[in-house]
Amino acid sequence: PQQPVQFFEKTYDADPLIRQLFGRLRNLTDEELAIRKEADLDGIYTLLLMRMLEIHRNLKIEINKLSSVKASTRAELFRRLSIARDYMDAHLDRRIHLDEVAKVACLSPHHFKRAFKTLFGLPPHQYHIGKRLEFCRQQLNWGSAPVSEIGRQAGFEDASSFIRLFRERYACTPAAYAAMKK
Repeated sequence: PQQPVQFFEKTYDADPLIRQLFGRLRNLTDEELAIRKEADLDGIYTLLLMRMLEIHRNLKIEINKLSSVKASTRAELFRRLSIARDYMDAHLDRRIHLDEVAKVACLSPHHFKRAFKTLFGLPPHQYHIGKRLEFCRQQLNWGSAPVSEIGRQAGFEDASSFIRLFRERYACTPAAYAAMKK
């Protein structure tokens, strides 16, 4: 007998197609639902399910990048690494040390660093800096605060290192980027 699909528990990135399909469902009024052909709703539900299964299939491919022999070990390692990544994403306001995030994943720092890079393509430190810089870029897009304050909000204590890292990533200084967005 075929086993049921076991979806992985993790924070999924927003998917444009799923968002669009849920939007279509949400925009239907109760009146429209009563008149709607069952086939129309079935079509939306089928597309939703197909997209969710596609995302799940792609996730299984990612999990299989991990080098553990047993599938259950790879799935558990993926779960732990996902928790650690979510932790880093939730703490963009400060620098996070490897020991701290490895502890969140319940892994040794060496194993965590190696597995994180295998799964996500970047070492944890580079991943976290990239997320913090992206946060700063979004803040600059909104024009909500001075450049120096935005850098501090993302845990960059030293303005010169913030400016240098931002320039390396986006090919201009934060101030120049903010000026372009005005």
